[in-house]
Amino acid sequence: MTKKIIYIFLFLSIISCQNDKVKRENKTEHLTDIENEKINVRLGNFTTIPKIDFELNSYIEDNSDTLKIVTCSDFVYEPFGKIKTKNDLKNSFLKNLNFIDRIDTLDNEAEAIEFQILQNNQNKLILFFNNSDEGVRESYVQKAEIINNEIHLEKGIKINMSKQIFFLTFYDEFPSKLISKYNIVSFISCVDGVIQNFNFRNGKLKLIEIKSTGNWNIPYEKKTTP
Repeated sequence: MTKKIIYIFLFLSIISCQNDKVKRENKTEHLTDIENEKINVRLGNFTTIPKIDFELNSYIEDNSDTLKIVTCSDFVYEPFGKIKTKNDLKNSFLKNLNFIDRIDTLDNEAEAIEFQILQNNQNKLILFFNNSDEGVRESYVQKAEIINNEIHLEKGIKINMSKQIFFLTFYDEFPSKLISKYNIVSFISCVDGVIQNFNFRNGKLKLIEIKSTGNWNIPYEKKTTP
């Protein structure tokens, strides 16, 4: 009798484990379906399909050759990857560049602020790493002008890449007619004003401009006191 009870218990345990496995597999499959779900977003009379991780919020369109895209993507806040402090620069896309620390006294700040400034005659870049615990989502890039391939962004974005490849980096589908139309593409963050402008000429990316639209107006060259 005791053996029978043990066998019945083992049998029920096996059945229970198999049921749990099926439930986990079904749950995983359901989550995968949600993650892979494509969303169609209208742009005028056209349909676009942004990649899920682009987190497209909305379009701001006019009749010019400029397309403004509001997005919550990490790319807008962290265009060179996750960099939390200046010490992380050595392991980032910016590791081969020469930065210096610069202390600026700003009119609307009680204390002096430290920035990391790119020393380069062509590309310009100002970084600020906020070490406060406020938990505000913001970009470490205060200002940038990129005109050559010395600096690469996340996702393979770089000067002289084709406009088509640029769009297909952020979209699964984007109409070729619209790719031809727009020569300036602006990414605008959905929180804490960050603007990235991508300027194209003859179908190639020629200029990347980034700016944080906060209270600071930081010059690339520090003003000297006479």
